[in-house]
Amino acid sequence: MRLFHLIKGDVKFQYKYGFYFLYIFLIILYIFVLSLLKGRIRENTGLVMIFSDPASMGLFFMGAMVLLEKGEHITNSFAA
Repeated sequence: MRLFHLIKGDVKFQYKYGFYFLYIFLIILYIFVLSLLKGRIRENTGLVMIFSDPASMGLFFMGAMVLLEKGEHITNSFAA
């Protein structure tokens, strides 16, 4: 039950700061870019997007969440 509440709180936190809206924006942007390209260039660009996005964007979002948590002094409860 504790895990459920932790996940629920994390989802609320991410929603509050617009992480899901940003992901939707990036998905629409990727679809738009891929729809403009044709042939082999589209395939190569799709591969680059697939392999680079989870690694790079995940790190940016994790960093942003840590900074937001520090700004709200959430990390103080970990040390107590």
